[in-house]
Amino acid sequence: MRLEAGIGPARVTRETADGNGIFAGMGNAITTTIDAAGRVVIPKAIRAEAELEPGTPLRIEVVDGRIEIVPEGRSVRIVTKGRIRVAVPTGRSGALTAGQVRRTLESIRQGRGRA
Repeated sequence: MRLEAGIGPARVTRETADGNGIFAGMGNAITTTIDAAGRVVIPKAIRAEAELEPGTPLRIEVVDGRIEIVPEGRSVRIVTKGRIRVAVPTGRSGALTAGQVRRTLESIRQGRGRA
């Protein structure tokens, strides 16, 4: 997900959007404003679709004249537990959501040719 801003109103889009600001089946782009303190509210439907929860760290940067907001990835280290290598968070980390686990499994299975 990214928030695009430039000349004119902001548009909330996804990397998989069709280029017209359409967000994953939501129809038209959502227009929002920045308040006097510089805050932007991400609408509930978009937070739900992107599985953003309160406290989710977000990286905000300007890329090619657009403001991009991206959930920060988890920092992990790989350790061996018995005969299995596992990823262990390097800092405090909340539990993964069911959606995150499902998408990770689907990605792994597609990589192995078992969609």
